[in-house]
Amino acid sequence: MKTYHVSAFRMYRSFFSMHLRTAMEYKSSFLMTIFGMTLTSFASFLAIWILFDRFHTVDGYTLSEVLLCHSTIMIGFSISEILLRGFDVFSSQVQSGSFDRLLLRPRTLFLSVLVSRMEFARVGRLVQSIVILIYAVWKTNLTFTAAHTAAFVLMILGSAVFFSALMILGAGVCFFTIEGIEVMNIFTHGGKELGSYPLDIYNSRALILFFTFFVPLSCAQYYPFLYLTGRESSFFYALTPCYTIVFFLFSLIFFYFGVRHYQSTGS
Repeated sequence: MKTYHVSAFRMYRSFFSMHLRTAMEYKSSFLMTIFGMTLTSFASFLAIWILFDRFHTVDGYTLSEVLLCHSTIMIGFSISEILLRGFDVFSSQVQSGSFDRLLLRPRTLFLSVLVSRMEFARVGRLVQSIVILIYAVWKTNLTFTAAHTAAFVLMILGSAVFFSALMILGAGVCFFTIEGIEVMNIFTHGGKELGSYPLDIYNSRALILFFTFFVPLSCAQYYPFLYLTGRESSFFYALTPCYTIVFFLFSLIFFYFGVRHYQSTGS
């Protein structure tokens, strides 16, 4: 078992290096793509800044507090896009029949899909989000005790796990209906925009409950945010990102459920 894990890690490292070298083969194109993706994500930040320049606060939340939500969500989304792009574009493999080749490889299917594609051009959005996060933490004047540090780390990791789970879940949906992938975009890209603000500004308890128990965006962002900013004192709020692991496991189970029901193209 130990040898298998080492072998899987070496395989992942080799493919990671290969995808990186491929991306860097055409440096000008790679840098222009990074620049374009950075501008796209900057538009979201600019929209928030313009909003607060006009209204100063939104439902009692300051600009720095909203940027704390925005940046952690964008970091999680960027990490999942870079590392799990193979699941995000999985529908093309099912449509073309190239998924059959993955089934024949002497490696775990999850690893084969994982290393099939990596999108390093998204690193620009990741770096920009980290810069915004540093600014938000500085302006919010957060007190980093051991508990707050744990909440902060879990908030970022929870966002990455949440979006990774959504991409895997979307890949599982592809086995049953290709059109269903558009529905998943509502939760991935829509969740990215929705999670850029504290969820209670939408004034809908039903929305918060849905994004707590069914699609745990609140667990990755809203609840630890309340703890970090002192609006809730219970450490339970800091631990809610752990629920995203349950969601990730469910997504993985659903993906393999779809694999068992996959019918080969025969080509």
